[in-house]
Formats: sequence, C-alpha cells, structure tokens
Amino acid sequence: MRRLLTIFASLMLVLSCVKSQMGGQTENVKDPVSECVVPEAVRCGEDVILQWNGFEQSASIVMRSASGEETIADISAMTASGLIFNVPYHTVPGIYDIVLIQNGKHVLGQIEVFPPDMPVSGLSMPSSALAEEGILIKGMGFDSSSKVIFVAEDGTEYEIVSENVSGGLSIVLPDYLPEGDYSVILVQNGYRWTINSSFQLMSVARTLASVAYQGPYMSTTQIRYTWSITEEVPVRILLTEALVEADGTVEDNSYDEYTAISDYAFELTNDDMESSNDLEMAYNFGQDAQITTSDVLVYGNSKTTEFKWTYDPDGYLTEVTYEAKTGLRTFTSLFYENGNLIQFKNTLFNFEDTSLKNHPDAPDVVWGYMSVMEKFDPFLYFPYLLGWYDKSSSLLPSSMTISSGTSTKTIPLTYAFDDDGYVTEMKWSDDGDNKVIFTYR
Repeated sequence: MRRLLTIFASLMLVLSCVKSQMGGQTENVKDPVSECVVPEAVRCGEDVILQWNGFEQSASIVMRSASGEETIADISAMTASGLIFNVPYHTVPGIYDIVLIQNGKHVLGQIEVFPPDMPVSGLSMPSSALAEEGILIKGMGFDSSSKVIFVAEDGTEYEIVSENVSGGLSIVLPDYLPEGDYSVILVQNGYRWTINSSFQLMSVARTLASVAYQGPYMSTTQIRYTWSITEEVPVRILLTEALVEADGTVEDNSYDEYTAISDYAFELTNDDMESSNDLEMAYNFGQDAQITTSDVLVYGNSKTTEFKWTYDPDGYLTEVTYEAKTGLRTFTSLFYENGNLIQFKNTLFNFEDTSLKNHPDAPDVVWGYMSVMEKFDPFLYFPYLLGWYDKSSSLLPSSMTISSGTSTKTIPLTYAFDDDGYVTEMKWSDDGDNKVIFTYR
C-alpha cells in the first residue's frame, strides 16, 4: 500500500510539471535556461562568455539577426560554468538573439554587436592641403586592405589611391577632387572609421602681395601705410605713405625700401620716412625651419643686436628677447588661446564668434594689423610678410579691446572676403572708418 502511495505521489508531481508547461497557474517551476547570463554588448571579432552550468557537450550556439538570418557560432571553450564563442570579424553590427540548440531551441537573451575597434593607433593627418599635394596619414596598423575615402559635404565619395609606407599611408590628392570640406574615412577589412571629420582641400596657394592700414587723417582725407612685397629678384619690401581723398584719389608721399642682400637678409636702401629703427636684418633658421635668431642693426648702434625667437610646443611664436646691459630683455610677447592670437601689446583680440573662420592657408589678420601698426620695427614682421612664419589663428577676431590708461573700449570688427575665402579687409569704426587691407598673388 505504501508503495502505491509513493507511485501516486510521483505521478501527481509529473502531472503538475506538465500543467505548468501547458499554461497552468503553477509559478514555482523555473526554466533553468533562464539562468544563463548573456553580456549586453560585444565588438566584431571578440569572444563572448555565456555563464551557465547546464550546457551539454553537444550544445550549439546560433546568432540570429533581426531579419531572422542565423549563423552558427564557433564555440572555442566549454566548462562546467559556461562556454565561450567568437563573434566573426565581419558580422554586420546590430542586435542579435543568442539561441541555444540543446534539446530544442532556447533564446538565451540578446546581445548588441558593435563594429571592431579602430585597428590603427597613433592616427593623425593634416587638417588641410592643396590639390595635387602629397600628404602622409600617420599611424600604425594599416594593411593591404586599407583604403582612403574622401566624403564631400553632399555625400559624394572619392576613393584616393594610397600607398602603405613606413609610418602610415601616403596619398596624393588628385586634381579632379573639388575644392571644399571633406570627411576622411579609413576603410579596412570591410569596416569604416573616420580619420578626420573636417578636412579642407584648397585649389589655390596664395601669398601676400601687400598689407595696408587706412584710417582718419584730416577732414575727409585718410592716410594709408602699405607694406608691398615685390616678385622680382632681389626681393624688395616697400613701406609707402599716401593720402587718400574722399573721391578715391591717392597721393603718394614717401617710402622706405628694403632690399634682399641674401636669401634671408635685408638692408634699408631708401629712407624717405627717416623713422625706421631697423637698418639691416638677417635671419637664422633651425632644423625645423623656424627662425631661431635675427641679427638686427638698430638705428644709432654700431653693431647688430641678436634677438632670440621662442615658440610654444605647437610652433606659435610667443616671445622675442635680446641681451641688454642690464640682462635679458623682452622685445615683445605674444599670447594665444586655442590656437588664436589674443593679445598684441595693449590690444586684446576677442574670438567669441566661432563661425568667423580664417582660411587655413591665409595669413593671420592680427599679424597683418600688427605689421602696419608697428611699422617702424619691421624685423619682427618681415617673416610674416614673406611667409617664413605662417602660423595663423584658426578663427578671425570678432572684436578688439583697446586699453589706454585707465579706460578700455571694445570695438566690433567686420570683414570682406575674396572668392577664395581670403580676408581682403578687416574694418572697424573708431574716430572714423579704419581698415587693414590685404592683397594676394
């Protein structure tokens, strides 16, 4: 009788389980597969660890995409506490069901597959270049599948021929590539990564022909001071003074002229203004093509003075110093913020408007302003005028704040541009209309 009761009790337990599986109300029976722990995310090519102690040696794992496509995973290890499988490198990123095939099919959970990590380390490239110019995309990890794609603002893609060289990928920008802004994409082993989201291609290389200041003089007449750089050899740099009448008539008054006596040296050969402090100047360069010192014969001295040029780690000139009888003296200091020249003597330049971008190949407008406002110490500005010092602010100042004694005033700045996006005029109003005028060749 006791044996019959035991059999009856066992039968009732089985019927209870069947009832649970058929939708009965019993809640204390738990599917052991639900205890499997599935990671939330993984990258292509990485391993996934599924934690559960119920896997059998015959178990298979399937990755099922949102479209229902199934891929059998490669199980690399199985232990008493779980198993490990690999997500193939070329898996399409997205959300997948992880399905266990063991005594039927069981969905263990979902996992999101992301693209693989960027395979190239130390990746960098210039922010701008000219058409037909060769550039190097630096980095380690490129391979034979590497491709470079330039994506224009309208979405048009251009594949650029590249060569895997020591230190990175070498490319030459083709002449058919339109001037403009691009995103630069690396394609490698079928995946895409952004190298540079804001690359500017320029078709025209421009150099300064002249920089001028024009402002109030007397009544309706304005005065204009102009630095002009000639094209002939030897190069001459002229400083002219002229009066500009209201009707546009220009009357030249006088000029100073500096003539190149060697590749990197000039002397004053005409001195109409009789105001220049610098009679001769020669420049010395370091291995990185930066001016290290300049030897200047200052008016009234019998021998040259050596001025030392100091730069920050990004190559911006920060200070020019010289040795005086009392020790090291500072001739001038320059201050930068986020790559923009913010201070010149008692004038602060403000860069609040980030939409005012300087053309990446254009000279710095603040340096242009400085060159005509401090025209009688030209040794500092000749490298700017000649393009030897070409570090430019990335933005254009929206205003300048001028201090005089205890008073300060902030003056808005406006600009005119040519068809290539180069600044042709920087204008402001202060006791009349003022402007710095730039011309290029």
